[in-house]
Amino acid sequence: MTLCPDRNGDITRLLCNGTNLSYFSPCGYVAPAYYDKTGNNWLQSFTAGFLTTCGLQAVGSPCVDEGEELPLHGSIANLPAERSYWEEDDASIRIHTLTRDEVIFGRKLTLKRVIEVSKEENSFTISDEIQNTGDRREPVEILYHMNMGYPLLDEESVVSIPSAEVVVRDDHAAEDIAHWMHMEKPDYFRCEGTGRLCGVEDDGHPGLCAGTGMRQLLPGRAGRDAQDGDAEIPGAGGEEAVQGACGGAVVAVPN
Repeated sequence: MTLCPDRNGDITRLLCNGTNLSYFSPCGYVAPAYYDKTGNNWLQSFTAGFLTTCGLQAVGSPCVDEGEELPLHGSIANLPAERSYWEEDDASIRIHTLTRDEVIFGRKLTLKRVIEVSKEENSFTISDEIQNTGDRREPVEILYHMNMGYPLLDEESVVSIPSAEVVVRDDHAAEDIAHWMHMEKPDYFRCEGTGRLCGVEDDGHPGLCAGTGMRQLLPGRAGRDAQDGDAEIPGAGGEEAVQGACGGAVVAVPN
């Protein structure tokens, strides 16, 4: 596993027993100084890797919201971590990063991340905590852009998700919706087909929701002081709902 503190502590490369699991974009590693938030220029520094975090001010296509121009997939993936360190014991290795998405006279959001890699099995967990350190309520969106690569992903691969609904983004994606779970050989002349998978776990709780982000309001520091508690994301159903919205990654949000 390769983590990049220059890029929010995202996972740029992932291998298991020598086999590649991630996708690496043609643009490769791009320093945050070259990030251009104009239009779709985010793609010029989209390293991809196994995980690119999208947010915190926006995910999805560029748009204007309440007078603010929001860039494609937000800026957090192109921000260097303010600090990073690691620790370990007999059971695991834990990597800690802290990234600030903050501007003067504007939003002040902090992303604290812990990636714990087990020494006992082939598994790791991502635990993210978003804090609003400002004095006003702020909208926040987050999306975990997971990128699988060859040979994990090839024409023999099948995506197995207990989805209750498959929603396509456009007419092009709808043309082949019956085969959404099958991977195909690379086709130079074919556009991407994007959709959203919403599932329900056996216990009735929200399951995987891939291809979407979540947008909630974080109260500012003054609001937290008034509530005499930590920052909250109200109305999201607590940590459980956040896990479903983020595709299974563990996001620590106080209830």
